[in-house]
Amino acid sequence: MNYKSYTTEDFVLDQKFRNWILNPDTELNLYWAKIIKDHPDKISEIREAINVTLNIHDFKYKISPDRSMEIWNYINNNMDHKEADVQEGNKVIPLNSQSVIGWNMHQKRKRTRYFLRYAATLAFAILSGVVLFFTFNQNDVSEPVAQNDEWVIKKNPWGQKSTIFLSDGSEVVLNVGSTLRYLEDFSDNERILYLDGEAFFTVSKDSLRPFRVFSGELMTEALGTAFNVKAYPEERNISIALESGRVQITPLKGKNTPVTLEPGLKMDYDEENEKLRVTSFDSREIISWKSGIIYFKNANEQQVFSKLEKWYGVNFQVNDLPGDKKWSYTAEFTNKSLENVLRSIGFSMNFNFYINNKNVQITYN
Repeated sequence: MNYKSYTTEDFVLDQKFRNWILNPDTELNLYWAKIIKDHPDKISEIREAINVTLNIHDFKYKISPDRSMEIWNYINNNMDHKEADVQEGNKVIPLNSQSVIGWNMHQKRKRTRYFLRYAATLAFAILSGVVLFFTFNQNDVSEPVAQNDEWVIKKNPWGQKSTIFLSDGSEVVLNVGSTLRYLEDFSDNERILYLDGEAFFTVSKDSLRPFRVFSGELMTEALGTAFNVKAYPEERNISIALESGRVQITPLKGKNTPVTLEPGLKMDYDEENEKLRVTSFDSREIISWKSGIIYFKNANEQQVFSKLEKWYGVNFQVNDLPGDKKWSYTAEFTNKSLENVLRSIGFSMNFNFYINNKNVQITYN
């Protein structure tokens, strides 16, 4: 398969790609990890295709057996025999990705009286090997064919954290502004999760089913352990810190080899430059968030207000910092309200604040 010329639409329409996103297994994960490694210039298209596939898959719809029989009967009675009379080795409808997507958008504007014709076209495309994952109900809404395995998607807005208990007994604390995707029931040979944002994983031991977390351009594998993954897409930096047990981290792009972490170590990976660095870490600074603790260590103004924005889901408007004023702020707050936190910081850094719903005004004295 020549993925070099693939567009986002080509990936979306690729059956093997959709199987990987909607029903991943070990073979598919290894296959697409190699594709990403061999075609790093396609990372952007692949990410967009993943989002499109997941958004389409959010719909739940399945054609009934009676409706399927009706479609096939319509095909048998109304198909143009000249089109059916093709050579044995040429039974694929010559549709490219752009025409398929355009065709689908065009159909959404049609009225109900055209439904059977389009359903027949869809069924013929499937018969010919072109799998279009759009089906049409009688209200002309495009929805995907239901899958056997159900994906669970947990998404936290800024200002909200949550704890998730997985079917294998593992526990995930999902941080603010983060999304976690996983199968409701893991497969028999592995446990796969996809993370955008930050989460702390406490993994139940299962030597027969590795626990694998995909985050950006990294895959972290564990058997029974506790570790933190921070991979917000807008930051372009992935940080993985190990509290206990052992994990192996595999870069999916570039020439870096897998890295094994021991407790007390963390790995920082720069996605833009494909550089990684392993260092020790202060657990209060990296993983205290899961216990409701906001921790600052020699933080500057931007770092403080950025963390508070995400933690409480607010927006700060800050006037100019006085020229002779430099921040190097260290403190921790446990389950405190925004007002109490700002009152304490404001006393130390000499500013006043005004909270109006989700907007906070900071004025230096």
